[in-house]
Amino acid sequence: MRLGSTEHYGWDDWFAVSVRHVFAGDEAGGTSYAWLEGPRGPRGASLSVLVTARTPPRGWREPAAGQSVDVWAWPVSGRQREEWSAALGRGEAPRWRDPGTPEQWLQVREDSSGAAAGASRHEKARMFRGLTFRGRAAAGGDVLRPGQELTSATGVTTSADLRVATRNLERHSLWCLMGDEGRIVDDRPGLPALREVFFLPGTRFRTSATWRDQVGDYDFDVVLVHQLDSVRGPDHPSILEPSRVPALVRVLMERARDEAPLRLRDEGRFIGPLV
Repeated sequence: MRLGSTEHYGWDDWFAVSVRHVFAGDEAGGTSYAWLEGPRGPRGASLSVLVTARTPPRGWREPAAGQSVDVWAWPVSGRQREEWSAALGRGEAPRWRDPGTPEQWLQVREDSSGAAAGASRHEKARMFRGLTFRGRAAAGGDVLRPGQELTSATGVTTSADLRVATRNLERHSLWCLMGDEGRIVDDRPGLPALREVFFLPGTRFRTSATWRDQVGDYDFDVVLVHQLDSVRGPDHPSILEPSRVPALVRVLMERARDEAPLRLRDEGRFIGPLV
């Protein structure tokens, strides 16, 4: 999906974007808005905007292949982006704020040919940024060094729900992935029941930390890995300070223990190595 402007607000190109989150609007069921982000915008830096359809029916509508949608757009400030990203990283819905008067008139389009049309379903999916999890076969089953880099040849399936990654706490060893470009495996706004997030083939990770913890009578060990080559680039801070991750994982694990077990079938794709 690409974002551009027929009115040329200083934009001479169309820029690749993905849907980061869809806001339903106010509690009365108001207009929906999509938060779009891409690695490069008209000024070279990453692109972050909020959009909604300009013509009735108002609301976010993703264009079909070969079509475009006129949208009102609002640039997302760095502070707002940090707040929304932090909420998503905690597995929460970002706080909604009415954007007010539109600032730009742009277009969102879906290419019908070329690389965009040939992209896989995962490549075109909305991005998820934050913490996700994957079950490890066994603690100590692989030899890992701090700072070790791993490249996934076939892609990595993870879940934002610890119940999925542990098969309702049956497993006690986990990967914790902190990444910018996981792809939400679902066509609806928000995350599906399995909260599945997929990292594309060729994604590179670096091991950062390992630790053991216990919540009630459930003990577990975690390997934290960071996604490399992210859209943030080297000049942007990490999604979360790594030292804060163990405490956040503990909170998420406590929540998983308090929630009802999921009805899981054979979800083996959420367990295994990263390579």
